[in-house]
Amino acid sequence: MTFSARDARRIMREQKHPVRVFDADGNSKMMTGQQAADAVLDDVVGLGHKRCIKIVKPTLDAIARARQAHADLRDVMGSFPRTEHVQRNPQQRGSKEWTPQPSRARSGTVGGLRRVTMPGVEAGCRSDRTSVGDGR
Repeated sequence: MTFSARDARRIMREQKHPVRVFDADGNSKMMTGQQAADAVLDDVVGLGHKRCIKIVKPTLDAIARARQAHADLRDVMGSFPRTEHVQRNPQQRGSKEWTPQPSRARSGTVGGLRRVTMPGVEAGCRSDRTSVGDGR
């Protein structure tokens, strides 16, 4: 049986079984009878029998109003002028890749060494002391 919102509210306040409440978008939630009676608006119908409402759903007019509100909002958002995103960084493809290392090296060759000479130190002589992390 189908009940009006007022009759459904009266029945739900007295019942102990849970009620499935649908909104205009089709989402549902299980509630106790008292919670459903408090949450129900005037534009709903209750489905059940004389002493137990099982489902509460909006009327067709309420569903149509909700769909029209969504359509209006979609039209307004669609007509809003779009601007470029603030975080956008327009770069050419591949422009942020590193250039090959040899072209940036001072010597121009891969793995080149630069010898440093120190006055007073013979070439080819090594000190007995090595620094930590030197690898010698």
